[in-house]
Amino acid sequence: MRTKIAIHLTKGLILAAAASLLGSAMARADVPGYEFMMFPEGHAMVVDATGKATKAKISEDTAKAIIAGAQPLSEAHIVLVYQGKLYIVPDKRLGDGRMMSTMVMPSAPNANK
Repeated sequence: MRTKIAIHLTKGLILAAAASLLGSAMARADVPGYEFMMFPEGHAMVVDATGKATKAKISEDTAKAIIAGAQPLSEAHIVLVYQGKLYIVPDKRLGDGRMMSTMVMPSAPNANK
């Protein structure tokens, strides 16, 4: 009888641990549409003119060399590959009052058409 109770409790603990790990993973999952540019501090990405990108962890010295003379972004920017050319443009307000970036968001009516 004790063995059955111990087995039942063990199964319950294993199930609870699995559910806890799954919940934790789901809470940290990427928001749909944001996977491309989400990367941790200390990483750099190189995007070529065709939109192909590579990413790597870089050293402090490399980071300092890259930002020398550069300005950090102060607002949203849009990265677009169009007709074989890469564009990085600051967000701007459209005639109807919406921000241009809303046209790129996954929930936008014209997104991904």
